Amino acid sequence: MEGQNIWKKHAGTMLSFVVSLMLVFALSGFIDKDVYAFTPWSKEGGIYVNNTGTAIPGAIKKGIDVSRYQGEIDWDKVKASGVEFAIIRCGFGENLTNQDDPYWERNVSECERLNIPYGVYLYSYAKTVTGARSEAQHVLRLLSGHKLSYPVYYDIEDPSLLSLTATEHAQIAKAFCDTIEKSGYQTGIHSFKNWFETRLTHSYFDSRERWVAQYASACTYQGTYRMWQCTQTGTVDGITGNVDINFLIEPAPAAVSVSVKASAYNKQKITWKKVSGAAGYEIYRAASSSGKYSKVKTVSSNVTTLSVSAVTGRTYYYKIRAYKNVNGGKIYGNYSDVKKAKSVVGKTSLTSVKRSSSKKVTLKWKKVTGASGYVIYYSKKKGSGYKKLATVKKGKAVSYKVSVKKGQRYYYKVRAYRKASGITSYGAYSSVKSCK
Repeated sequence: MEGQNIWKKHAGTMLSFVVSLMLVFALSGFIDKDVYAFTPWSKEGGIYVNNTGTAIPGAIKKGIDVSRYQGEIDWDKVKASGVEFAIIRCGFGENLTNQDDPYWERNVSECERLNIPYGVYLYSYAKTVTGARSEAQHVLRLLSGHKLSYPVYYDIEDPSLLSLTATEHAQIAKAFCDTIEKSGYQTGIHSFKNWFETRLTHSYFDSRERWVAQYASACTYQGTYRMWQCTQTGTVDGITGNVDINFLIEPAPAAVSVSVKASAYNKQKITWKKVSGAAGYEIYRAASSSGKYSKVKTVSSNVTTLSVSAVTGRTYYYKIRAYKNVNGGKIYGNYSDVKKAKSVVGKTSLTSVKRSSSKKVTLKWKKVTGASGYVIYYSKKKGSGYKKLATVKKGKAVSYKVSVKKGQRYYYKVRAYRKASGITSYGAYSSVKSCK
């Protein structure tokens, strides 16, 4: 596409030369040909591979994008070569006939004759909303009478647009896309990975289908995208010279909706809603809000709940992402919102407080599973003034005798505690009982 740097073109040529040289050596017996005998950016054994022979995660179709720079194309040969779709440039800039792509009509009519699914793109120079609307009208004029299988892509990459802010880019793109969509067409945005990361960063672009250009063995863009333009130096039978190669990427699964709660003093239960189309889920956990997340488990798509061990008294933070298995790799959805839970020892129940003599009172309570012991509190007032009376350092203990003054009413409450991994965690207080 326009706006591409010369050094990138030379880099692609050198890469093609290196791969070709490796194939020559392989055929000559100097290198194991089973390792290197593949066609870059093709389908090998039913899986799309990159320029190193490695599977492209999520790739489901191979396509090209073309303009006048490819000249007159033999579309019969293109289709026979395995190309499954095309994105055709209709023109550039505002709605002027001298800015129509001279090969637009031929390219689109050939794709329709051969039933090759296609979309279109327009190379933008718009710096204003008014300019964007004119560019949209440019597209609509040329689309009259045609039915697309792929979106209308707004190509935002020209160096003349570097002065625009992220907000201005969004306003211009919205004006273009809104105008196109009112006529019933889908829209998307095309640009380089760097532009999506540093310039097209307004939240508006999150609602647009992205077509990302990154000339490398893998697309490392971390956002969601629908198409990857992997090279501008591809070769396809029927086209003289280089052509851009693209791969349609399976849409990432939706984000997961998650809830977490403590299910026992040493267990936490994670529950999430099933995501349509997901092959499975990865569960991650951190021991602090800013801590490093570690994978807890990977589960299949039919699992929507998981019980995990937890240290009593420690708060854990969880997030989950769904994934799909596509083209020999995994496509991940966005992480869920982070949810947290703290496991605590259970609440005991103070069952009785009775005088066993004039100077002794016996307290009894229910044993709490996992407790290391119990703390007893007392006061001479029911609603305030409680002080720690004693710590019973036995988790199995269920009673305790205390000394009292004759005729004085005392109020008591108890709570369990647990020590684990250097953390002392307390359960809730029991209800208050008294004795005189």
